[in-house]
Amino acid sequence: MTKINELNLIIEKDQLLLKELIIQLSNKYGSEFKKYVLTENKNKIRPYIIILINEISVDLLNNLNTILKNNDIITFLPSIHGGN
Repeated sequence: MTKINELNLIIEKDQLLLKELIIQLSNKYGSEFKKYVLTENKNKIRPYIIILINEISVDLLNNLNTILKNNDIITFLPSIHGGN
């Protein structure tokens, strides 16, 4: 979506929720980013997007309410399905 492989962000807060980060990224890259990542009601991550925090799926954490900390590594991946 952004054609960026890696981005380092400085967050002005001690803690930030994942959903707040997505809003910041959509402010930087446009509302299309948020539409691509979140469902229309903006309460869930779209099923074709995998978000990892320090290599752990947010599905195993607290989804959009996961608290991000200093030096966390957040990875956004589109899921790819295939077959014969």
